[in-house]
Amino acid sequence: MLAFFPALYPDEMLYSACARYHRRSGNLSIKATMKDLFESTTASAVVDLPNRLDCLRRQLPAGTLTTVDRLIKENTLLPLYSPFLPRNRVDKMIAWMKGSTHGGGIHMAMGIMASSVPAPRYLRFCPECLAADESQYGEPYWHRSHQAAGALLCHRHEVWLCESDVPTAAPQNKHAFVAAPVPNGKYLPQSYERYFQHCREITRSVAWLLSHPETESSGLFFLRKKYLHHLRQMDLASYSGRVAQRELLERFTAHYGNCFLEQIHCRIDIDSQDNWLNRIVRKPRKASHPLRHILLIHFLGAGLEEFFCTSVPENRPFGRGPWLCLNPAVSHYRQAVVRRCVISRNCETGEPVGHFYCSCGFNYARTGPDRERSDKFRRGKILEVGSAWEAELIRLAEKEGKSLRATARSLGVDVKTVIRYLARLADCQQEENFIEDGQSLIERRTRWHALMAKHPQKGRKELRTLGSADYCWLYRNDRKWLIENLPPVKSRKGTAGRRVDWPDRDRELGAWVGPVAHAIRYAPGRPVRVTISAIGKKLGALGILQRNIDKLSQVRTSLEGVIETRAAFGIRRVRFAERELLRRGESLEAWRIVREAHLRPGYPASVAAEIERIIYAFKKGVMHGYEI
Repeated sequence: MLAFFPALYPDEMLYSACARYHRRSGNLSIKATMKDLFESTTASAVVDLPNRLDCLRRQLPAGTLTTVDRLIKENTLLPLYSPFLPRNRVDKMIAWMKGSTHGGGIHMAMGIMASSVPAPRYLRFCPECLAADESQYGEPYWHRSHQAAGALLCHRHEVWLCESDVPTAAPQNKHAFVAAPVPNGKYLPQSYERYFQHCREITRSVAWLLSHPETESSGLFFLRKKYLHHLRQMDLASYSGRVAQRELLERFTAHYGNCFLEQIHCRIDIDSQDNWLNRIVRKPRKASHPLRHILLIHFLGAGLEEFFCTSVPENRPFGRGPWLCLNPAVSHYRQAVVRRCVISRNCETGEPVGHFYCSCGFNYARTGPDRERSDKFRRGKILEVGSAWEAELIRLAEKEGKSLRATARSLGVDVKTVIRYLARLADCQQEENFIEDGQSLIERRTRWHALMAKHPQKGRKELRTLGSADYCWLYRNDRKWLIENLPPVKSRKGTAGRRVDWPDRDRELGAWVGPVAHAIRYAPGRPVRVTISAIGKKLGALGILQRNIDKLSQVRTSLEGVIETRAAFGIRRVRFAERELLRRGESLEAWRIVREAHLRPGYPASVAAEIERIIYAFKKGVMHGYEI
């Protein structure tokens, strides 16, 4: 057990307190400090999410009131991540941080290792906080809110943070705790100056999350439910939960600017169907970095406190089911028996439209939301009347002999609707009787056989023209018999080969392969790969090249000499990217070249070597001309 352990200051990292212990203890060896604190000389000094905290708690002096759960909530960065993770994963991370195993797996399981948002490479500090800490406590310390990815300002003084020379991950000495302050602190790049407002919002949000560790995760589905609520208010999502992805991406990038998003490693490719913003608002399958959630929440016009502490009103514009059946022809008229309601959105007004489907077959729609109790008795458009309504129509109009107006009044429709459905039912009845009689069916089959016997040489199209009435009737009512009694399809096989002079075609196309390949390779704009498909399309003979290349020996030889391999095309794209970046005055870096060249992961080694050669030449100031 330790003789003493420094008292933890507000917003202090546990790492910082361990560093102050090391300095005060007088230990000459950092491993001796590790042994004192964690009962192990192999433990690592982790800045954000340490483990072996149960061991540390056992070593603290008697009478210490600090608990492990309090250390995790108040002196690590877990509260920054936990609101955006599934509850079961947060519980697992807490268990791993308390234990002495899985230390290396904490960052992996949290998704930090795989995230494209990197953690800060060096510990950061606010110069004004250093001075205030020395004045109030007699010594400075590392603040927790300064070490979060995306937090570029001090939330208390609103000045840019300085970057120290203490790495957050030091492979050469992973056991060392380094106390603040340190010399050579430098302000973070001033390219962020014009984005001060965005940086301030992010910094305040990070500080709020860290100071409210009770903001526990309610799950990824809960987050999506809240996002959809705010997106509906911005007219970016339907009531059924469908998000207008393209418009969302355009408005999001317009709000923050591509330059700012790229600098904080949250760039969005609008043309991609699988960027990080799409994944957050879709059905959740994996977690995203807290910084990206913060960006989305601020874009939606909500602060972190409002977002997490305000409940989402239920999206029930037509109330909770079951709903009323508005079919006057059934006994359950105006009773709550409808159990299926599909909600869509009116594309012109943006209001919700409910589609109600009853078991009696009567389906209707109306525009919402319901504002008064009487709205639930309102019926908009009838989608389908159903068999019960049709039976009641026939009973009223034919059996009881009621007038059209009286029938319409009884069924809750207008006179034109009654007339339309009576005519439709009469046609259906007439057609049923017509087919059941059988006479028309036999007569039409007989006439079709006679027509085929009279014109044995004619094909299907010609017979259809000669007997169009019988053909159409049989096609609608006796299609299977008609298909079985059509003449066979005429085949033109065997004549095409004799009509084409393949040697002449070979010479003609072979002469054009080289010039066309040259035109594709040196066409202005973004490079296009020289392939059989590209050449065939330019020649207007893609089908011939795909199906009959074995008959075109000269063309095949010419193609073998001009077709580009994947590696050759990749090198040409890289050189094009180099010219474009230099034309725009941007520096040549590997990631810029890969992005500009539209290279996918797994590109050939020769392409990677070309990228390295270009970067080396650029740094040396050597520019070589070459063909593309």
